Amino acid sequence: MAKQPDPGSFMDMFGRFGRDLKLPNVDVEVILNHHRKNVEALEKSARASAAGASSLLSRQREMLQDTLHEVADMAQSYREPGDPRELMASKRRSPGSPSRPH
Repeated sequence: MAKQPDPGSFMDMFGRFGRDLKLPNVDVEVILNHHRKNVEALEKSARASAAGASSLLSRQREMLQDTLHEVADMAQSYREPGDPRELMASKRRSPGSPSRPH
């Protein structure tokens, strides 16, 4: 599974970005503190989205595996049809099969 970032990683990332810009008269810490709740909410939302996507992909993988197993089972139980008269005769004998007028 992918490594989860530290809880303060977004704040650290934005802080480094702001300091790396080296703009004069800009206090990056004041800006970050002002937007801290928004950034933390964004991070929490991103984590929830990632967890939901992971769960969805896991379920889709399970469904695909089930489908492939069913297809493999059908392929293994497949037999070539024999004489068409035998096939029709077996269909007439099987209960619940619709009878066709002659």
